[in-house]
Amino acid sequence: MADRLDAEAQRGAKRLLKPLLVKAQVKVRAGERPAAAFGPDAVPAAMWPSLKRSNLAGVHIYRSGTGWQADILLKTSAPGGGTIIGTDAAQGCSTREEAVEAAINMLATVILIETGQAASTAEAPSADDHLTFDLEGLPITLEPNFREAVPQAVRDIPTSEVKQTLIRYLSADFPNGVTRDAFAALPPERRGSYVGLAAALLQRGVREFQREDGAIAK
Repeated sequence: MADRLDAEAQRGAKRLLKPLLVKAQVKVRAGERPAAAFGPDAVPAAMWPSLKRSNLAGVHIYRSGTGWQADILLKTSAPGGGTIIGTDAAQGCSTREEAVEAAINMLATVILIETGQAASTAEAPSADDHLTFDLEGLPITLEPNFREAVPQAVRDIPTSEVKQTLIRYLSADFPNGVTRDAFAALPPERRGSYVGLAAALLQRGVREFQREDGAIAK
């Protein structure tokens, strides 16, 4: 429980929240869904109103007798769930890395619930051309409020420079063409850069991008 953590553990949980929340945001913006065990369908409906980023207090990763555990700590108690949502105490994760990934999935679920995107994972998300950017055949899906998330500094960058940046990234990461598996294998920060560039172009009405002989085709 959050109130049973000593002061040092609470500070550590608070510090860990920000970087993992960033990774969760990248996951959501890239259109990736949380693992089913940690997705919206696994959270009691009574808890949903309390699952907001403003109500997050920290992320506690620790080892127990059954393995590694991940707890998302809440500032105020959620009806039917207390102040913690976490991994199964009876069956821990095998490694710390798995527990961290579970925490990222749970944080992504919080974002999906807060932003109204928590449709059943069994249902395919509805297509919306205004929210999907076509990167050489790979669809990149953004949150409905993605325009508000584009910083003013990025909005001021000329479209030609945004496209040239995309060319440099694509040449380095996908010299033989973009594939879903190769994109998923990129570090989260790099995927986030592509999402940001896609958002910047979508915000200007550009919905697709394709290299052609090293030049911009669209």
